[in-house]
Amino acid sequence: MVAIHGLTVIGKTTIAKAIYNKIADGFEGSSFLENVKERSRTNDGIIQLQEVLLSKLLGDGNLKVDNISRGITVIMEKLRHKRVLLVLDDVDEWKQIENLLGKCYWLAPGICMPSKMMNKEAYLQLSKQFINYTDGLPLALKIIGSDLRRKSLCEWESALEKYKNIPNKEVLKILKISYEGLDQSEKNIFLDIAFFFRVKKKDYVVNILEACHLFPNYGIPKLIDKCLITIDWWGYLSMHNLLQQMGEEIVQQESPQALAKHTRLQDYVDACTILSANMFILKLVEDKCCFLLQFLPFENLKEINLTDCESIQKLPELRAPNLEILDLSDCTNLVEIHEPVGFLDKLKYLNLSGCQKLKALPKRLKFKCLKYFNLRHYSRATKIEKLLNIELNDIRMVAIHSLAGIGKTTITKAIYNKIADGFEGSSFLENVKERSRTNDGIIQLQEVLLSKLLRDGNLKVGNISREITVIMENLRHKRVLLVLDDVDEWKQIENLLGKCDWLAPGSRILITTTDKHVLTTRKQLIEIIEVL
Repeated sequence: MVAIHGLTVIGKTTIAKAIYNKIADGFEGSSFLENVKERSRTNDGIIQLQEVLLSKLLGDGNLKVDNISRGITVIMEKLRHKRVLLVLDDVDEWKQIENLLGKCYWLAPGICMPSKMMNKEAYLQLSKQFINYTDGLPLALKIIGSDLRRKSLCEWESALEKYKNIPNKEVLKILKISYEGLDQSEKNIFLDIAFFFRVKKKDYVVNILEACHLFPNYGIPKLIDKCLITIDWWGYLSMHNLLQQMGEEIVQQESPQALAKHTRLQDYVDACTILSANMFILKLVEDKCCFLLQFLPFENLKEINLTDCESIQKLPELRAPNLEILDLSDCTNLVEIHEPVGFLDKLKYLNLSGCQKLKALPKRLKFKCLKYFNLRHYSRATKIEKLLNIELNDIRMVAIHSLAGIGKTTITKAIYNKIADGFEGSSFLENVKERSRTNDGIIQLQEVLLSKLLRDGNLKVGNISREITVIMENLRHKRVLLVLDDVDEWKQIENLLGKCDWLAPGSRILITTTDKHVLTTRKQLIEIIEVL
């Protein structure tokens, strides 16, 4: 038994008929039963199918059966020793097969049963283009072929351009059968994919559709089952070109003359026209849409990806309190980021790499959940990296000074994460000032420093002086990267590193502080950078 599965109009019947006609003569009997699903809706219809099957396979048009059960028995008795070819076209329940063939265990050896579940050169070249346009869909080719019959070459060329922009309504009408069988959330998922998410990663799409309460983990497999979408080996969603056109046509028909009433828009000019008239858009996709972010609230939005958006110069205030991912990488004309962005306390991922014209970050960076921060090509971060110059084998201390909340720690973390792998050991000590208020706090900082640099969590000492000695003894021959965050007294540095004269060649120390006076007393040791 072979089953051919595909979209309603993908050409299963056409393919099955071609194969049937080619091989039928090699069997003792053959039968092609069309529209099994439709004809199985009533008992009379099932009995009629049984009688047609028997008459075709036995060559006897007078065979009659009284009921479904008796029909199955007769079929088994008459055909169990015959090598036959059966095609059951358009089946959507296994029961429909059993109504004709019972449990199928009686079939004779060699039986085959496919079932379907749901100027001359110029003309030749145009024909190939029509095939590409339809992706080889037999039904679409049949409809378009009948439309082009006896038409001139000029008319063929014009029709091809028309179909690319205005799809054939007869083709769309048949394609729409599978769409109409979806519930409302599944229809919305289909239309969103048709408009916005072709050739997008499934996980990326699911994340967005979940925020829209569309239940994509249930709906997407349903669309795949109906052959309305596919997922390739790498997890990207795809859709037949004609199905995408059907989706666009469905939205167009929502209100053919009133663009503002469309639930989805792709065209940037259309969107701006509507916004300029103070109208509201449900969904919009275009790389220039960053301009529109300031107009719309995104309470459930978790990700904004504006990679390579050259049109954006200033990122506006984002009304997206649940935002987790903000990707502005390679926004080469971005100069400024609106201050409230610094208060997105659920933000986990911030990518500003490649933003070569960015002059300043928000003055307050209060990220509570940030795990990834890329500042490659940000001028101040680049300046700090140049001062650190990890290629040289000298000892360097660089201090970053600014007011509280200006983003020193965030910038320093980004640099630390970028260069830490180039050292024999590394440690990032946060809140040094606060944790140095007591002797126990200082000892704890010393032990954390040692455990991170030596990867030994069991090192313990009894007092501050002894700990400094242990640090010097264990690290004097290691090329290390240390970050001391939020220092306001030089003594806090000495409690961890002594006089700093023992550091191994190639080591780098980064210090952040709000008190510039702490640094001016050691100007001969430190390069100071202001972060405004």
